[in-house]
Amino acid sequence: MKLPPYTYHEAKALSGEHQHIVGLSYDQQCTTTVDMVVVAPHDQNSRNRFLMLYLMLNDADAALSLDYSGTQYDVMVISGSSNVSGMQQCSLHQWLTQDAQDMEMQCADEDIRQVTL
Repeated sequence: MKLPPYTYHEAKALSGEHQHIVGLSYDQQCTTTVDMVVVAPHDQNSRNRFLMLYLMLNDADAALSLDYSGTQYDVMVISGSSNVSGMQQCSLHQWLTQDAQDMEMQCADEDIRQVTL
């Protein structure tokens, strides 16, 4: 997978390709689930404004179109919404990388358990 930043069309396509993760556990603790996979600005300041607008409007597309006029985008994985306190978010790349690392650690733990049994 290409690393961010993306063009708008690349980010929109990537977001669409990963809608299947909605409803999966957001983190290893399994306390929250992925609620949305959305296109967001790439730079941190614009992303922060986007997230504030998203919380106010509860609409990621509107939040993006109202405030951002840049050309670099990212894809964000969001857990929580404007109705739930404690919203968590990270880039799709970060979420997938962390998920892969967790899977590798689980496999390594299973290998260790099989050897010690």
